Amino acid sequence: MGGHLTARIAALATAALALSCHRGSVTREAPPLFVLDDPRGDDHGDGQLVYPLRDDLQDGDLDLLRVKATSEREGTEIELTFAHAVRRPDARAVDIAGTALTQVARLGFYTFNVDLYVDTDRVPGSGRRAMLPGRLAEVTADGAWEKVICLTPRPADAREELRRLWLGEMTRDRLSAGGKLDTSTEGFLQREVEREVQSAVFFPNKVHVSGPAITFTVPRSFLGGDADPRWGYVIAVTAADISTKVRLKSLLGAEQAQGGLMIVPLGSIANAEHLGGGRAIDPWEPPILDLVVPPGRLQEEVLTGPTRKIGDRVQVPPVVPAGEPPPPPAPPEPADAGQGTIR
Repeated sequence: MGGHLTARIAALATAALALSCHRGSVTREAPPLFVLDDPRGDDHGDGQLVYPLRDDLQDGDLDLLRVKATSEREGTEIELTFAHAVRRPDARAVDIAGTALTQVARLGFYTFNVDLYVDTDRVPGSGRRAMLPGRLAEVTADGAWEKVICLTPRPADAREELRRLWLGEMTRDRLSAGGKLDTSTEGFLQREVEREVQSAVFFPNKVHVSGPAITFTVPRSFLGGDADPRWGYVIAVTAADISTKVRLKSLLGAEQAQGGLMIVPLGSIANAEHLGGGRAIDPWEPPILDLVVPPGRLQEEVLTGPTRKIGDRVQVPPVVPAGEPPPPPAPPEPADAGQGTIR
């Protein structure tokens, strides 16, 4: 009897294991919403940019190879895969007070930002075109964005800094247009900035790092559903400045404050605090190291902006994972004048 009981238990265990494996395979085989691949070895911006001179950064660290979006229970899971394993923060001190890097970069990464600008309505000119502060570039009119996801090592600090930067922009715009700035107006502008940040910007604060991949989830409440392959996406990688210093573009001979959001700026010659390879005559050269571009386009050509004039912003086109829709059919040619019409 003991043998029969043992055999029965073994059979039940085998069946349970098979069912468990079957269920697991169904979950694993769920197809992604979309996958975007990017060439290896193009983490040099317009072709001339070089990494800061730091012992914790080397070519390939910020080279984005793949973006995968998958529907899951809470929203859209975004998985970003880089050419090298994501560098983890360690116990080194990052300020004169001896604060450890692990205390500042609590999400498990610290060397990069990844911005994903999302055009959800696909209406040319509808939405924002300027990229986040310090990127020094715009999205083309056909990719004007309604939402942006900013993966950055210090999301709470980045949110506060963005509020400050956008409030400064709104204030300057109002003053340049001849408007007055009183207490009532300041309160209105602050509320407008808060509304914009809340509705248009998502800073992931829960991420998972595994080797060269970093994963996070974008809630459906932010995007209004799952990420759609028919939407337009602009995806840019920049080097992260976790100190949040406001730097001057004087590195390239310009006097304008860059006002960057958690971003390492660009200079002519690389050092520990900025990228190198910038053109001294071009204060609006983007410090973007890697960029996902549409099929048939080259990142280097897009970021150079060969036809733009000095002082103009680089125009970055969106990628549509599902492909651009076919053009509408041409209207029928008019009937010959000698022929009658059917009524």
